[in-house]
This record gives sequence, C-alpha cells and structure tokens, in this order.
Amino acid sequence: FIRVSDFEGTITLQATLDYNNELANWFDVYEYSSTSAVITDYVPVNLTGNFVWIRAVVTDYTTGTINFVNISY
Repeated sequence: FIRVSDFEGTITLQATLDYNNELANWFDVYEYSSTSAVITDYVPVNLTGNFVWIRAVVTDYTTGTINFVNISY
C-alpha cells in the first residue's frame, strides 16, 4: 500500500534478486507518479515475483507527505 497526502513526486518500488543489497542490481517493479498535480491518495499495489529485497525510491519530490509505503508478504 502507498498512502500520500498533498504529494507531488514519484515513488518507485524497486526489487533485486541479489542477496547483498549494497551491491545489488536493482530493477523497477512499480511506479507511482503524481508530477502534474498535488494529490492525496491511497493505492493498493500487488507485486508478483520472487524477490530477495524490495525498496522504495522517491524522486522528483516537490511537496507533500508520504504517510507510508507498506510492504508485506
């Protein structure tokens, strides 16, 4: 789940199959973008894959709050 308030920017969920996350080759598995308008939103996201690590990367951030990015398996 991704929950944002008055947010403008991009949140990209990235995953890797490598065990060492510091040297990992990360790839994008989902992108949430709100670069043209400030929005408040709650987005359920389903990812299918056998990943070792998952992370959220924020780019193009202008304003707002990321309330949470909740990942469970």
